[in-house]
Amino acid sequence: MAAAAAVAAAARTVPARAQPLNRALRQAAPLPSAPALNPDAPMDVRAGRIEYDTERRVVVGRDGVVVAVEGQMLRADYMEVNTATGDVLARGNVILTRADGSSWRGDTLTYNVRTQVGDFGRFVYRTGPYFVHALESAQTSPRLIRLRGVVVTTCDQPEPREFEITAAEATIEDQRYLRARHAAAWLGPVPFFYSPYLRRDLQSEGRWDIEPGYTSRLGPLLLIAYNYPLNDANTFKGATQLNLYSESGAGIEQRFQWRAPGDAVRGDAGAFFIQDRRPFRDDAERAEREAALTSDNRYRLRLNHTQALAPDVSFFAGGAFLSDPYVVKDFFRGEYRRQPTPENRAGIVHAAPDYTLSVLLNRRLNDFYTNVDRLPEVRLAVPALPLGDSGFYFENETAAARLERVFPEGDANADYDAVRLDTANRISYPGRYFGFLAFTPRVGWRGTYYSKTRGPPVSVTNTVAAVENGVATNRTEVVTTYPQEGGALRNVFEAGFDTSFKAFKVLDEGENQWGRGLRHVAEPYVRHTFVPEPNRTPDRLYPFDEIDTLDEVHQVRLGLRNKLQTRRGGREVHDLLDADLSTAYRVVAPEGESAFGTYDANVRLRPGDAFALDLDARYDADASEFAEFNARVVAVAGDRSRWNLEYRYRPDERNAVNSEIALFPKAPWSFGLQHRVDLDEGRLEEHGYSIQRRMSCITWSVGVSHEPAYADGEKDDYRVWVRLWLNALPGRALDLGG
Repeated sequence: MAAAAAVAAAARTVPARAQPLNRALRQAAPLPSAPALNPDAPMDVRAGRIEYDTERRVVVGRDGVVVAVEGQMLRADYMEVNTATGDVLARGNVILTRADGSSWRGDTLTYNVRTQVGDFGRFVYRTGPYFVHALESAQTSPRLIRLRGVVVTTCDQPEPREFEITAAEATIEDQRYLRARHAAAWLGPVPFFYSPYLRRDLQSEGRWDIEPGYTSRLGPLLLIAYNYPLNDANTFKGATQLNLYSESGAGIEQRFQWRAPGDAVRGDAGAFFIQDRRPFRDDAERAEREAALTSDNRYRLRLNHTQALAPDVSFFAGGAFLSDPYVVKDFFRGEYRRQPTPENRAGIVHAAPDYTLSVLLNRRLNDFYTNVDRLPEVRLAVPALPLGDSGFYFENETAAARLERVFPEGDANADYDAVRLDTANRISYPGRYFGFLAFTPRVGWRGTYYSKTRGPPVSVTNTVAAVENGVATNRTEVVTTYPQEGGALRNVFEAGFDTSFKAFKVLDEGENQWGRGLRHVAEPYVRHTFVPEPNRTPDRLYPFDEIDTLDEVHQVRLGLRNKLQTRRGGREVHDLLDADLSTAYRVVAPEGESAFGTYDANVRLRPGDAFALDLDARYDADASEFAEFNARVVAVAGDRSRWNLEYRYRPDERNAVNSEIALFPKAPWSFGLQHRVDLDEGRLEEHGYSIQRRMSCITWSVGVSHEPAYADGEKDDYRVWVRLWLNALPGRALDLGG
């Protein structure tokens, strides 16, 4: 490292510091694509003062001279232009732009606009996100420029720059490919990288992501990723990543990403492999995992792809193949939290105006998960369509599938399968009465055929001998089984109606703090549903999804929807408040339960850009508690802070608050805080803090998170990370895992 620093220091003394590129030029629109070189192409010369030497055929321009020819535009304070040969001598604030978006700036220029050969002298060249400074330069051909005393940077600023690469000599080929020898990279005055040879595509988004960190599981770690384009349009990209874990060893990951203009095609794929030298952290983890984690070779293959095959036809595929059920949790903790169990599926969807036809294939690739395989499922959905001029509407949804519910090896449940043909049909007659009352009666039939069904339950009492504390005892066990039966058609009939009306009152017609005008809209509604008991109840069917749980229903849902509205941006109606409150009166209630089962609320509050509230809740009257309660609040104080607060509650599952605060997110210094609290246990589940410093050229951040351990034998989980990236090449947050 000392030798590298010495060579880097020597390289740093070579280049002088040119002035930053004119910011106005960066906003200039690119010229049309340049045609092939043509000696007879017209040349446009404009200036505040122009003189023309007819004998020499030289135009002399002063005071803002502009020359345009063959996709090139040259600006300078003073210029001599030979219209016959194309030779140009320019002095003072010289700027040359080309059709590819690249631009040059310097004090003097000797250049031939026909042959694109010349001497740029001391200059600044900009292409893509890079600025190239040089003491001396010469364009020896339209494709090659030779440089001396070179500085390459993404910083549009004078010295001292926050980031730069220095080299004694370099070349630029085809206006974009830089080749340099003895290149040194610097962060401010500190050299951090040296290479005897460097090649760089100045118009690409290629970059390095280097992230040191620490987690309790993986120990000190270093993630090194190089991101690079795989085509000139930057629509196909790759990333090769080396993960160095002090506890587990070295892992390698390869990623690909593709996205066509307009998102007609998009997707990503990746492969990760590590020979984990420490798959178990302690004896307790070994006892928990060793049945499923049988090898030190741990890997993950994943794919996601979406493609428009036609304007109304799309294809999608996605899935992951894992070495074991813990590999994502151990090495990709962020992804594990978002989706603990990967789905493996593919499908084609044809969305026409009058119907939607889809084919879905879903199959388990990892035999340590429970899944419902669909091999395949074909579904046709027809929205409510008018039946001629009768006033009646018909809608239908039909699906055919071969289904198989599979369980992990060693699970007490046995796999089962069936072919299921399902069709749901409904006829309705919407109408409006008395000028305000909407009333829609409806009838429906759902027929579902199963190739296999369950018979009546059979209970068998077994006597089991056991020895407890040296004493022989007998105990009885009751085992209930469902013998398999042949195919059957389940019929589900439905009748009911929907009715509602709207009433409103104008509360204010003038300007207010939310907009112009204020109106309250109230919409009471009633939905009646009667479904007699099916000829085959759910306990006589193999359960795959919600279709197999349909049973007797007789209820009336009573609701009231309230809106508070104003107008913004002219005549656009904006809902300040949208609150839907309802309950279902069960005419036939399950035994031991009350007629009113749950009280439901769905609220959306948007008083302004600085505050938002979303709430949905179900209150169980029989249990005298909420069956579900979810709320999310977002508060924004201009550029100073943003606060996200989420509350999630399910009885015996979740009762937690998650808070995320971003302080001064657009300022040079910004701070992040995150807390998750388990309210049932009254304890902190996780807390994290980060600091970010954004400078003119680079940004760095430091963060730490902590998950306390409360159970005996468990250990606290810590995660620490350091990230740095160039603002012109924003990086991605690497997943520390662990």
